[in-house]
Parts: sequence; C-alpha cells; structure tokens
Amino acid sequence: GPMGLALLLGWRDGLNEDVELAFRAAGSSHVLALSGMHLAIFSGLLLFLLRRPCGLVISGILSILILLLYLWIVGAQSSLIRSFVMYALSVFLAITGYRYRALDTLSISLYFHILLLPQSAKSPAFVLSYFALLGILLLSKPIDELLPKRLPLAMRGGFAASIAACIASLV
Repeated sequence: GPMGLALLLGWRDGLNEDVELAFRAAGSSHVLALSGMHLAIFSGLLLFLLRRPCGLVISGILSILILLLYLWIVGAQSSLIRSFVMYALSVFLAITGYRYRALDTLSISLYFHILLLPQSAKSPAFVLSYFALLGILLLSKPIDELLPKRLPLAMRGGFAASIAACIASLV
C-alpha cells in the first residue's frame, strides 16, 4: 500500500497525513526518503535472489539493469546514483575477480559520478552522500570500539555507523 510505496519508491502522496506527522514527531521521517541505503538493500536482495539460479555474471548484469529501471522510476538522486555506481563497479570487479576495498570503490565511484553528471557535484546532497559514506568507512570501527561493550553487537555497529556518518557530514 501507500507505506510500501513510500519506503520502496519514496512516493509519499498516498500516505495518510497522520502517518507522516507521526514519523516527523518521532524524528524518523528520513526513513521515508530514499537514500543510498535503500538501493544497497535492494541490490543486495536482488543479487541474493538471482545469484544461485543465474550465476554471478548473469545475476550481476540483471541486477544492474533492474536497478537502472528503479533509478528511472524514482529519479536520479545523488545518494542513489552513488550507491548504484558503487554497486555496478563492485559487480564488475567481482566478475573479473579483482579484489578491492570499499574505500577504493567509493573513490572510483566519485570519479565516475562527476564524469557522468558533473552538475550534480555542486549539490549539497552529493557532498553529504559521499562524506557520510566516507565517515562510515573510516570512523565506524574506531567509534564502535569506544561504545560500551554491554550494548548488543548489532546495535553497537549501527549506532557507530550513524555517529560516523553524522560526524563526517558536519564538514
């Protein structure tokens, strides 16, 4: 229904106003906005579902084509483009057998993103998307080590990633 459309496609038109207000009051209206995380979850799910029956090469190509269709439907927002370029690059590198680090993929995707859409580099969304992920990649582990060990591991990791993204986005 309308909640599914809001979460998957960022379309809030059908959402009840009370639901939107409740998300805003809870400080979680960002959940309804599409982000690179949405595309990362969607791409991971696609690859998981397609990899066994199709193999890595076919599932990688199919998932990239499906994600392109998704981007066409929801619109080319900076964080979605960043996530897509990183995913497509990761698939290409995995198919070729090249070993890579996430930081390398982020750097190369920044280059391709600017090369493909140079005007987007001027937008705050572009800068925030790259800085937030850079913060997650560089600061999550050190922040996680500073957090109380009595917190559950899964909670600590997510909390550390959120703090890291916030710190890097302050720049």
